[in-house]
Amino acid sequence: MGVEDEIREHLQKGISPIDLVNLHHYKKSTVYKINNELKMREKPISGPEWIIENINLNKSRYQEGDRVSISYQLRNISPMDLYAYRIGIQLEWMREENTWYVHGERYLLKTGDSKSFRGEFTIPNSCPLGEYDLIFGIEGQYLSPNLKGQSTSYQTQWSMPMILEVKRPTRGVKIFISHSTKNMSLVRSLSMYLDNNGITPIIAEEIVVPGSYLPEKFKKLIIESDIFLALLTFESIRSEWVISETNYALSIKTPCILLKENSIDLQTSYEWIPFSIHDSEELITQKILTAIVSVKKQFKKPILIPFGGIVLVGILAFFAGLAIGSSAISGDVTPPKK
Repeated sequence: MGVEDEIREHLQKGISPIDLVNLHHYKKSTVYKINNELKMREKPISGPEWIIENINLNKSRYQEGDRVSISYQLRNISPMDLYAYRIGIQLEWMREENTWYVHGERYLLKTGDSKSFRGEFTIPNSCPLGEYDLIFGIEGQYLSPNLKGQSTSYQTQWSMPMILEVKRPTRGVKIFISHSTKNMSLVRSLSMYLDNNGITPIIAEEIVVPGSYLPEKFKKLIIESDIFLALLTFESIRSEWVISETNYALSIKTPCILLKENSIDLQTSYEWIPFSIHDSEELITQKILTAIVSVKKQFKKPILIPFGGIVLVGILAFFAGLAIGSSAISGDVTPPKK
């Protein structure tokens, strides 16, 4: 089951999108995409309505203090005329104060008419990296074009959310994360923080290739990655998948980072980065980012990663062998349990 299928199943069981993001650590943009698809299927558009279309942003990822330019079209798909007193945009960080960016003019859109809008806003300097809701709002009412005086009550309506990414620019670095499925909550959190910092995480379970032979699929993903990260926990050092993936990465000389949980006893001749399962995801991510800078000379292609201000915590982890015993992934391996 792919990650989108997992999210769809959770939503259909009644788990809210915000809980899937905050408690289960699924990516917000993926959760909203699936949730919006389900809403469109379960509740077809009927009666007075409008849609926002042809949305364009001046770039895909922003940083604190960046100026965002956005253009879009509002289309009235209601059988009634739409009289809009205010049309605008609300960002997630504005919701608590119930403020939004508003276009000042009033507009009357007849059935089927559309109107183009363009605006700008600034990402707050205090805004943490992450994914944020962006919703469009209309304050107004619907007027019957045939029956004089008939109209709906004055109201504010909001669109379903889209995602605005406040993240570091992508660095062109892919990191394969080898892990036990029992640690998926931590893996998803680390994946989010790495993505926020411009590193592309590769989680094999989230890349669905129907009919593929799993060992060959994992080999291909490791080959295509710039770095191999082994997340070594009590659960993962007992996983044949993690051992096989690690040995394969070593055999093709992929730059490796060994992240070892403090409570496990691992006999190896190579250095690792220690961490505690109780550490914050931000702290663990900082350790990974520091190690990436340190092993960048081994990358298949040159990159620049100016992670200024990151302090090395623990021991630099890169290794050329792992003494925990296993055969490398090959075409005749029986898929083990993860």
